Amino acid sequence: MTFYLFFVTFIAEYLIYAIAVLFLIYAFYKRNLLLHGIVSGVLAEAFAESLKYVIREPRPTNSIIEMAHGWSFPSTHSTIVFAIAFSVFLYNKKFGILFLIIAFFVALGRVLGGVHYVHDVLAGALFGIIISYVVNKFYISVRYKK
Repeated sequence: MTFYLFFVTFIAEYLIYAIAVLFLIYAFYKRNLLLHGIVSGVLAEAFAESLKYVIREPRPTNSIIEMAHGWSFPSTHSTIVFAIAFSVFLYNKKFGILFLIIAFFVALGRVLGGVHYVHDVLAGALFGIIISYVVNKFYISVRYKK
């Protein structure tokens, strides 16, 4: 296995687990963040998977990391990791930037691995950020409602 193939496989397939573990460790002591991240991640996955069945864009045919299946747009991996990363960013800018960098590499790996087009991961990132932002605003409005 070449280094390139190993690198692409790692960032496309396994880095998503790193962001999940780091999030859980960091959020364990911050109950609000834990709830925000989990709700954002679940809504992000539901939104991305639902949209895939509406748009039905075929995946690229040049996958090097897995037998790609299902529809391509938007990238569910990107939507979820950006929703979680932005949740962290809204609570702590310094750690949030680290999480957003990891999310960027997950998205990059999906493109380099040939399972998504660039617009799939960009849309996924945007959707994830928007979902996290909306969840945050909703939580704040409910929490501080008088």
